[in-house]
Amino acid sequence: MSEERKLILNLLAEGKITPDEADELLEALEQDAYEKQEESFAGAERAAEGPGEGKPDRPEREKRPKKGIDIGPDLEVRINDMAGEIEELVSDIPERVQKALEGISITKDGKKSNLAELLKSLGLSEIGGTCATPKFRMCTTEVTDRLPVSVAITNGTVRFVANEDDTDIRVISKVVVKNGSCENLQKVASEHIEVFFDPQKGLRVRSIDTKDSYVSGVEVLLPKNLSYDIQARSVNGSVRCNEISAKTTAFKTVNGSVVLEDCKFDNIDAQTVNGGIRMTGEFRDVSANTVNGSIRGMLVVLGGNMKLASSNGTIKVAIDKDKSVPMQVQASSRHGSVRMESMEGFDTITEPLSQSMHKTGLWRSRAYQGAEERADIEMETRNGSVIITEG
Repeated sequence: MSEERKLILNLLAEGKITPDEADELLEALEQDAYEKQEESFAGAERAAEGPGEGKPDRPEREKRPKKGIDIGPDLEVRINDMAGEIEELVSDIPERVQKALEGISITKDGKKSNLAELLKSLGLSEIGGTCATPKFRMCTTEVTDRLPVSVAITNGTVRFVANEDDTDIRVISKVVVKNGSCENLQKVASEHIEVFFDPQKGLRVRSIDTKDSYVSGVEVLLPKNLSYDIQARSVNGSVRCNEISAKTTAFKTVNGSVVLEDCKFDNIDAQTVNGGIRMTGEFRDVSANTVNGSIRGMLVVLGGNMKLASSNGTIKVAIDKDKSVPMQVQASSRHGSVRMESMEGFDTITEPLSQSMHKTGLWRSRAYQGAEERADIEMETRNGSVIITEG
């Protein structure tokens, strides 16, 4: 059974497509395989004839007419949801693999070790090595103003998590030391992570990677009693925030996702090249841009300007209109659909035309005109769809 057929049957078993949709997809798959077989047979027959040699014509098999598959909006939404979930899962695969390798204990030459170290000894140094976790704690009693926080690493994920236990800032780093047999493992690891803290100048964390050791992750626990300006940057890794509140934030990655869960930010600048952006929480003044990835959100819009843009990906946003300010929403796609679910209290100013290649839609809250606090939202993608729903 082909991988494509297995995928279709799995989607049917999980209830993600209907039996009719599965039947159409399987029939299209069978037709495609049939045509490829015919082309292969014809090519082999021509090769056997050789140049200039004619043979009696072989009667052509009756070709079945191609059956078009009408992918309705519901199926499109489910496929986009699945794509977004897969995108988020694969973004953490390297980190999860490394953790799994370290958790498998082995005994080699009477000495206890783990699978990561064994792979390293066999020359697989990219995933081999031993991990150490240098930890830092900073007292915040002298902090009197909004605290700047900056984290910059090259090969790993940055996480910001609310510190529920106390009012201190804690930094937990994970360093992979490939020459893991050395006795001073923790000392070697601490030399590859730099942490600077000043109550007025803020917190700065950065990695100092070499070919033998690198920082694979940094977790910053921030107490809820302070106000922050946060910057985070990773080249080969994601940036994640969970239950964090901040005034201004700037997140940049090259090969990784930006994931903001249950956050409250007054100003966001999120940029990634190869990865998706996911946002849930309350936001004001947002700029989110990805080149190769989707943007998904469940938003309470507090006001200001919000711009979501993707070059190659779908944008799907659910808006809690009851908790959000009045807004105007403009959405466009060059090579995809644009759709907004009917929401009470919204008027359609411009309806996207299905026959147009470049689709644009404009919707506005009836309370938008004259509202003291309101929001302007713009969503744009080149190769993907824009879907706006009620949260």
